[in-house]
Amino acid sequence: MKYSSCCVGGTHSTNETVAGNLHQEALRYFQPRTGPAGTGKYVTLMSEQRPHERYNEDLALLEARPRLKRPPLYKVLLLNDDYTPMEFVVHILEIFFALDRQNATRIMLEVHTRGMGVCGVFTRDIAQTKVVQVNHYSKEHEHPLKCTMEKDT
Repeated sequence: MKYSSCCVGGTHSTNETVAGNLHQEALRYFQPRTGPAGTGKYVTLMSEQRPHERYNEDLALLEARPRLKRPPLYKVLLLNDDYTPMEFVVHILEIFFALDRQNATRIMLEVHTRGMGVCGVFTRDIAQTKVVQVNHYSKEHEHPLKCTMEKDT
């Protein structure tokens, strides 16, 4: 940030003037003021309080900012059955999980050989939505394919 020189005659540089003003402001803010005579307690004027600070007599407390943690993730699983065609499973993976043909085929073979396969890992709401969509779509097309979700570890 550039500041123009405020000195008459230009004897001080711009940076020195700005730094001096900031230093004086900091000293004014942090300079202790005593309360009624003899109490020895420090007083902070209301105009000097910052909105995120609380004051308790002579102790200034900063409110802690809440730490956000990542939401838990859930695996969306397709379960194998003996009646759903493999091509339909690949079609489901391409439509609802945006997988390319190669990855969809790989997951379909995993479902076929191991009994279940992971389609993706999502937050709870997204995983629930995908499970409902896949189950509804397969029921609509008269296939017994089931989709479930479980918490990722």
